[in-house]
Amino acid sequence: MPKSWLTNMTREDVIRIALEVGFYDGEVDKCQLMLERFAYLVAQQEREACIKAIEDQIGWDMDDPESTAIKAIRAKGQA
Repeated sequence: MPKSWLTNMTREDVIRIALEVGFYDGEVDKCQLMLERFAYLVAQQEREACIKAIEDQIGWDMDDPESTAIKAIRAKGQA
C-alpha cells in the first residue's frame, strides 16, 4: 500500500477515515487529494502542538535531551 505523498498514512487509511466520518465512496474518489491535504494539515498542527508542549515543559534548550524528541517530531513532518 503506497504512502500518501502528504502524510504517513496510506491512501487506504485516508479513504477509511473519510468513510468513517460520513463521506460516500464517490465523494472520496472526487475529493481524495483534498482529503490527503487536510490530513497533512491536521498532522502538522498536532506536531506543532506537541513541540510547543515539550518546549513549555522544559524551558527548551538545544542541550536538553528533550530536544531530541522535538527534532524527531519535526523530522516526522519531513518524511
